[in-house]
Amino acid sequence: MSRDKRINELSISPDEKTSYITTFSLYQHHKDEKEEYWRLTQLLPKSQHLIENRYSPRHEVKCLFVLVGTTLEPLLLSILTIRPKEKLVLIYSKESETCKNKIRATLLKTPGGHNTIPARSLVTEAKDFIQDIPNKDFIKDSIVTDTSPEKVFAAIKSQIGEYEPHEVGVDITGGKKSMVGGGFLAAAINHFQLFYLDFDEYEDTEPVQGSEFIHLLENPYDIYNIDLIIQAKKLFQHHNYQDAFQLFSDIETKLSPQGIEKPAKYGLGEERDKITKMKKAAECLMHWDRFDFIMAQDKKVADLSRELTERLFVLSSIKKREEIFDSKNFYPYILDRYLSAMRDQSTGDLNDALVRYAQVIELATEFYLTKGGFVPRPSSPNISAMFEMIENGGGTLSKPKPKQHITFNDIVSEEIKALFKTAEDVSEQRNGFIHRGIAVGSSDINTASDSAKALLLAVCQKTDTDFQADFKKYAFPTEFDDDGILKYASCP
Repeated sequence: MSRDKRINELSISPDEKTSYITTFSLYQHHKDEKEEYWRLTQLLPKSQHLIENRYSPRHEVKCLFVLVGTTLEPLLLSILTIRPKEKLVLIYSKESETCKNKIRATLLKTPGGHNTIPARSLVTEAKDFIQDIPNKDFIKDSIVTDTSPEKVFAAIKSQIGEYEPHEVGVDITGGKKSMVGGGFLAAAINHFQLFYLDFDEYEDTEPVQGSEFIHLLENPYDIYNIDLIIQAKKLFQHHNYQDAFQLFSDIETKLSPQGIEKPAKYGLGEERDKITKMKKAAECLMHWDRFDFIMAQDKKVADLSRELTERLFVLSSIKKREEIFDSKNFYPYILDRYLSAMRDQSTGDLNDALVRYAQVIELATEFYLTKGGFVPRPSSPNISAMFEMIENGGGTLSKPKPKQHITFNDIVSEEIKALFKTAEDVSEQRNGFIHRGIAVGSSDINTASDSAKALLLAVCQKTDTDFQADFKKYAFPTEFDDDGILKYASCP
């Protein structure tokens, strides 16, 4: 909106409107001749009135940080319009100390100082604000030894005190670019309100006085949900796929278009597409980690590696329990179960890790004995029950022959017997946790991991080299690139 149109909208008399236009015209054509006194007494009150009329809705703050540069009037306009309720902190450097002193003197009406703004000429709210300042401990000074973003950031952080983020504002109108960087970072990261005095009009690149307005800058951390995205990625990295999926879903909703202008202005459509990719990946691995392979495959994550895509197809093709023990299915299935236990162990979920390692042991045991001729009963036994049934003749032959009796010792090698013994201990630990609430320790889980791996390799006739190669191929990715696509280079 042009300055003249804003003047016409003021609720003042025609003569006063003419006075406004004349004052701004005088400054515009004779700015080099107008001294500070004239600018503060004649120009600033009128500019502040126009800003006040434009500043709606108001954004209240209790504490306002102002970055002080070398130009006085814009900072006074901002302070008189925002009007912090409890504290004004002037962040300044040695180079801007003179301007800081003028702000302080003007607001405090220091005798002999810059007490030149006629309060009667300000709008009522600004007049009450400036008249009340000398009666309270309101203005704080904070000098920075250099104007680096780090120093400004630290200066702001040190003065926040007990204020909540929404009660704090940072005005980055003044100060060098490096100071502005520090103020911007402090506001963005801490979710403070971020202000800047801007202009509606320019003539030959020069701002038009009277077209000023207070711009509340939108926080990129809020626009792009930066904090939430970081949290979601960390959850994904630590294999907490359910919470990562939920958080990505929430972010996706927040990035949905709210009207027409905002998505186009900030590129929210592209950002939302990235979040959607990450959400789908988290949802796929969430179902996979729960062994719901069909649901995982239904998500159709395009950037799954070829190895993981093929492995998921094999796992989702298993429809019946007995198909697990098919020679082409068993190793992919049991390796997947072992890798899921490793994920739980890596994130400190030792209880679930122990349960899954025990499942690996039981599956390996059942597979081994089935290959040797026994069909253990019932259909899903635990390892102790299998040993007991076998020792007591509770198993049956796949192809029974009349009067033939096969014992446990007939089909189990000495190497496997030793592994079974350790594995049975792991199964007992699992039962202790499930039935008696006995906590799982790190030494317990290491024993379980080693036992399950040794038995897995033995019954599947694989070497440790085979295992390491397969681990690299089938371990879940933990990171995304800048486009929201799964990264595999960092997988262990």
